[in-house]
Amino acid sequence: MKPEERERRAVGARRGGRCRPLFIAWGAVSGRSEEIAAEVGAEVLKCFPPGPDARPPAPVRYALSTLMTCRALALRRPRAVIVTNPPIIPVLLAALYAEVTRARLVLDDHPGAFGAMGYRPGRWTEFLHRRVAKRAELCLVTERTWVERVEAWGGRALIFHESPGKVVPQAYRPPQTVPKILYVSTFARDEPSVAVMAAAKLVPELQLMVTGDPARRPPGDLPANVELLGFLAEPDYLEALAAADAVLALTTEPTSAMRAAFEAIWAQKVLVVSDWPLTRQLFPDAVHAGNDPAAIAAGLRRAIREHGSIGATSTSARERQLSQWQSQLGALRSVVEGPGLS
Repeated sequence: MKPEERERRAVGARRGGRCRPLFIAWGAVSGRSEEIAAEVGAEVLKCFPPGPDARPPAPVRYALSTLMTCRALALRRPRAVIVTNPPIIPVLLAALYAEVTRARLVLDDHPGAFGAMGYRPGRWTEFLHRRVAKRAELCLVTERTWVERVEAWGGRALIFHESPGKVVPQAYRPPQTVPKILYVSTFARDEPSVAVMAAAKLVPELQLMVTGDPARRPPGDLPANVELLGFLAEPDYLEALAAADAVLALTTEPTSAMRAAFEAIWAQKVLVVSDWPLTRQLFPDAVHAGNDPAAIAAGLRRAIREHGSIGATSTSARERQLSQWQSQLGALRSVVEGPGLS
């Protein structure tokens, strides 16, 4: 018997046959699920996360992911399930399992789950989301708008953001001769990538390093100061983050709390972020910019011009985020590890 199997059965025996929590993520970038799982002692089921390799068509992925999820729930018998939403299918599978086994259910609700970010399936399936959220122990959301929505449905919500993960804080250093800006992108529908490419032409003195699958980038010629890094594996991404003089994290969705922005804070980097009330609240020491080319270019120039004064706040900004993260994590642990499971 493999060591991990012995451990699984030992944990199950200690829990009356119920094993440790399971975090289910269909197609999500796996960093968040792995980090949260590690903090609450959960296993992770990743079904076709995005990456550089070709993935099966969506219907095939969903069919295979359904089988993988059902198998994992049947074999592992988790005492609690955390599930990323969207898509809604794993949410329904997890809800059915929780209903039958009395396991605890937590939804990791991204804004798209509520139909934000142009995600139409979130609007079409709201009636299902509402029913599951009402029965779940907790819904993890990005900001107060979604807390109020979940509570109006009769559920319970917790604002929950990103962990430090493996990001290492960097000692301050002045910008390089040609400053490097890391634009963290997946070329998603809520990212103003066209505006960023136009902004790059306005700041030829800067070098923009852009993540994300190049096949999804906006059409047209690249500005001379833009380098496409592709979809980076975690070690390569952390290396690019460490090498950057500033991080650019933009969204057209006012309720989005971008993972890249938190990573910039954990790394103690100068951050340029979209100007929304939520981002001003979360990142008060960042440079806040509109999502049009002129505003993005002005924000990048300010980030380099005021690099020293903004960088001087990086330690306190990280400590503030760490305090908030620990508070959020404590609330989640109290639900996942709570009594009453049999």
